Amino acid sequence: MRYIILVFFIVNSYGGVLDFSYLQKANEAYSKKDFKIAAHNFSKINDDSARYNEANSLYKQKKYQEALDIYSSIKDKNLQFQKLHNMGNTLAKLNKIDKAIKCFEDALEIKEDKDTRYNLELLKKLKDKKKKDKKQDKKTAK
Repeated sequence: MRYIILVFFIVNSYGGVLDFSYLQKANEAYSKKDFKIAAHNFSKINDDSARYNEANSLYKQKKYQEALDIYSSIKDKNLQFQKLHNMGNTLAKLNKIDKAIKCFEDALEIKEDKDTRYNLELLKKLKDKKKKDKKQDKKTAK
Protein backbone atom coordinates (compact mmCIF):
# COMPACT_ATOMS: atom_id res chain seq x y z
CA MET A 1 0.00 0.00 0.00
CA ARG A 2 2.86 2.38 0.80
CA TYR A 3 4.27 1.88 -2.69
CA ILE A 4 1.00 2.83 -4.32
CA ILE A 5 0.82 6.04 -2.30
CA LEU A 6 4.46 6.84 -3.10
CA VAL A 7 3.92 6.23 -6.83
CA PHE A 8 0.77 8.36 -6.73
CA PHE A 9 2.71 11.17 -5.01
CA ILE A 10 5.58 10.99 -7.50
CA VAL A 11 3.24 10.96 -10.51
CA ASN A 12 1.28 13.93 -9.17
CA SER A 13 4.46 15.86 -8.37
CA TYR A 14 5.86 15.15 -11.81
CA GLY A 15 2.53 16.17 -13.35
CA GLY A 16 2.92 19.63 -11.80
CA VAL A 17 6.32 19.98 -13.45
CA LEU A 18 4.83 18.91 -16.76
CA ASP A 19 1.99 21.40 -16.31
CA PHE A 20 4.52 24.21 -16.06
CA SER A 21 6.21 23.01 -19.24
CA TYR A 22 2.89 22.71 -21.10
CA LEU A 23 1.81 26.12 -19.83
CA GLN A 24 5.03 27.74 -20.97
CA LYS A 25 4.77 26.12 -24.42
CA ALA A 26 1.09 27.06 -24.69
CA ASN A 27 1.68 30.70 -23.75
CA GLU A 28 4.59 31.00 -26.19
CA ALA A 29 2.52 29.49 -29.01
CA TYR A 30 -0.46 31.72 -28.22
CA SER A 31 1.70 34.85 -28.27
CA LYS A 32 3.02 33.74 -31.68
CA LYS A 33 -0.57 33.18 -32.83
CA ASP A 34 0.06 29.47 -33.25
CA PHE A 35 -3.32 28.61 -31.81
CA LYS A 36 -3.20 24.94 -32.78
CA ILE A 37 -0.07 24.32 -30.68
CA ALA A 38 -1.44 26.54 -27.91
CA ALA A 39 -4.72 24.58 -27.74
CA HIS A 40 -2.83 21.28 -27.73
CA ASN A 41 -0.62 22.32 -24.81
CA PHE A 42 -3.42 23.94 -22.81
CA SER A 43 -5.42 20.71 -23.21
CA LYS A 44 -2.69 18.81 -21.34
CA ILE A 45 -3.33 20.81 -18.15
CA ASN A 46 -6.20 19.80 -15.87
CA ASP A 47 -7.23 23.26 -14.73
CA ASP A 48 -10.14 25.59 -15.57
CA SER A 49 -7.83 28.48 -16.46
CA ALA A 50 -6.03 26.26 -18.96
CA ARG A 51 -9.37 25.01 -20.32
CA TYR A 52 -10.47 28.63 -20.77
CA ASN A 53 -7.29 29.39 -22.71
CA GLU A 54 -7.68 26.18 -24.70
CA ALA A 55 -11.20 27.24 -25.68
CA ASN A 56 -9.92 30.69 -26.68
CA SER A 57 -7.27 29.02 -28.85
CA LEU A 58 -9.91 26.84 -30.51
CA TYR A 59 -12.10 29.90 -31.09
CA LYS A 60 -9.18 31.65 -32.79
CA GLN A 61 -8.93 28.62 -35.10
CA LYS A 62 -12.64 28.99 -35.89
CA LYS A 63 -13.36 25.66 -34.22
CA TYR A 64 -16.44 27.12 -32.61
CA GLN A 65 -18.23 23.95 -31.53
CA GLU A 66 -15.08 22.57 -29.91
CA ALA A 67 -14.48 25.90 -28.17
CA LEU A 68 -18.07 25.93 -26.93
CA ASP A 69 -17.73 22.42 -25.52
CA ILE A 70 -14.63 23.45 -23.56
CA TYR A 71 -16.15 26.74 -22.33
CA SER A 72 -19.17 24.74 -21.12
CA SER A 73 -16.94 22.50 -18.99
CA ILE A 74 -15.48 25.38 -16.96
CA LYS A 75 -16.76 25.49 -13.37
CA ASP A 76 -14.47 28.09 -11.76
CA LYS A 77 -16.66 30.93 -10.42
CA ASN A 78 -13.87 33.45 -11.04
CA LEU A 79 -14.07 32.72 -14.77
CA GLN A 80 -17.86 32.82 -15.12
CA PHE A 81 -18.14 36.30 -16.60
CA GLN A 82 -15.38 35.71 -19.19
CA LYS A 83 -16.72 32.25 -19.96
CA LEU A 84 -20.26 33.51 -20.57
CA HIS A 85 -19.07 36.46 -22.66
CA ASN A 86 -16.95 34.17 -24.84
CA MET A 87 -19.70 31.56 -25.06
CA GLY A 88 -21.99 34.33 -26.32
CA ASN A 89 -19.48 35.22 -29.04
CA THR A 90 -19.03 31.56 -29.93
CA LEU A 91 -22.76 30.89 -30.10
CA ALA A 92 -23.18 33.95 -32.32
CA LYS A 93 -20.56 32.52 -34.69
CA LEU A 94 -22.57 29.27 -34.70
CA ASN A 95 -25.68 31.34 -35.54
CA LYS A 96 -27.39 30.31 -32.28
CA ILE A 97 -28.61 33.82 -31.63
CA ASP A 98 -31.10 33.14 -28.82
CA LYS A 99 -28.54 31.14 -26.82
CA ALA A 100 -25.89 33.81 -27.45
CA ILE A 101 -28.26 36.51 -26.18
CA LYS A 102 -28.90 34.45 -23.04
CA CYS A 103 -25.16 34.08 -22.40
CA PHE A 104 -24.59 37.82 -22.76
CA GLU A 105 -27.53 38.54 -20.43
CA ASP A 106 -26.18 36.08 -17.86
CA ALA A 107 -22.72 37.64 -18.12
CA LEU A 108 -24.18 41.11 -17.55
CA GLU A 109 -25.91 39.87 -14.39
CA ILE A 110 -22.43 39.14 -13.03
CA LYS A 111 -20.81 42.37 -14.19
CA GLU A 112 -21.67 45.33 -16.38
CA ASP A 113 -19.34 45.49 -19.36
CA LYS A 114 -19.55 47.75 -22.41
CA ASP A 115 -18.35 45.10 -24.89
CA THR A 116 -20.80 42.51 -23.59
CA ARG A 117 -23.60 45.08 -23.62
CA TYR A 118 -22.69 46.10 -27.19
CA ASN A 119 -22.69 42.46 -28.36
CA LEU A 120 -26.04 41.85 -26.69
CA GLU A 121 -27.66 44.89 -28.31
CA LEU A 122 -26.17 43.99 -31.68
CA LEU A 123 -27.63 40.47 -31.52
CA LYS A 124 -31.02 41.77 -30.40
CA LYS A 125 -31.08 44.11 -33.42
CA LEU A 126 -30.04 41.26 -35.69
CA LYS A 127 -32.80 39.07 -34.27
CA ASP A 128 -35.40 41.84 -34.79
CA LYS A 129 -34.19 42.39 -38.35
CA LYS A 130 -34.52 38.68 -39.12
CA LYS A 131 -38.07 38.71 -37.74
CA LYS A 132 -38.98 41.73 -39.88
CA ASP A 133 -37.39 40.16 -42.95
CA LYS A 134 -39.37 36.96 -42.37
CA LYS A 135 -42.63 38.92 -42.09
CA GLN A 136 -41.77 40.83 -45.26
CA ASP A 137 -40.99 37.58 -47.09
CA LYS A 138 -44.40 36.17 -46.05
CA LYS A 139 -46.19 39.28 -47.30
CA THR A 140 -44.29 39.16 -50.60
CA ALA A 141 -45.09 35.46 -51.06
CA LYS A 142 -48.87 36.10 -50.79
